[in-house]
Amino acid sequence: MDRDRRVRGDAGRRALSVYALSPLLRGALRVSRPYRHVLLWGGLRGALSLALVLSLPFTLPDGTPFQERPLLLGMTFGVVGTSLLLQGMTMGPLLRRLGLATTPEAVDEVESLRGRLSASEAALGAWRASTSAAS
Repeated sequence: MDRDRRVRGDAGRRALSVYALSPLLRGALRVSRPYRHVLLWGGLRGALSLALVLSLPFTLPDGTPFQERPLLLGMTFGVVGTSLLLQGMTMGPLLRRLGLATTPEAVDEVESLRGRLSASEAALGAWRASTSAAS
């Protein structure tokens, strides 16, 4: 029961920070509404947990080995790995539902435009070189 309340409280604090504080950002830091959903779902899953479990000592202050360290490492990596797997599998559908995912056609168009820009810059450079050599 106590653990469930902590998890809900943690999720509530994350939601509060994303939804209540991000509208206060202005200028280049402004976060639009669809991206707030991505921020909430994306989060830093397990970064703090991994840092804490990796900082556990190998031995206790009295010099005896810390017997439970490998168990804690395995459990933490398992939970973080599972959350990353589930989150990774659902991030694509979330991005598509929010209209934030790019289509392959849009990616192809961007690449085509980059190629045209590169060719135009090369042609302009060659033209400038030829006009400066003629003068």
